[in-house]
Amino acid sequence: RRVEDEKAVAHLGGRSLFLDELDAPDRDARYKSEIQLFHGDFANVPASFVGHIAARIEDVLQRESIDHVIFPLAAGTHIDHRIAFAAAQRLSRNVTYYEDRPYILWSGMLQARMNQLACAAEGLPVVMAQDM
Repeated sequence: RRVEDEKAVAHLGGRSLFLDELDAPDRDARYKSEIQLFHGDFANVPASFVGHIAARIEDVLQRESIDHVIFPLAAGTHIDHRIAFAAAQRLSRNVTYYEDRPYILWSGMLQARMNQLACAAEGLPVVMAQDM
């Protein structure tokens, strides 16, 4: 997966930086359940962990003199994407969000996430697999 990330980012003219944090199922047994991984209550994620991730990201951005970053919109509700989204909200940088694939292919997912964030979703195209 890391090689795939590096290739995709390089294709876009960027450079990947990895924090080497564990994926949710490897750091917390509760996320071995797909229900918890995708639909677990975000309130169960300690604010200190989100803060830890945000601080690690901020340190890298400062060290590398990066002022614009791209994070997942967390449209698919994967817990790690929600943590990344929450961490991005704490950054003192320009942040752009991308529509998480493959989750964005689920009918209505983008509109639902935009509504959840209280952002205007009217006029957004419905993304279909054949469009990708």
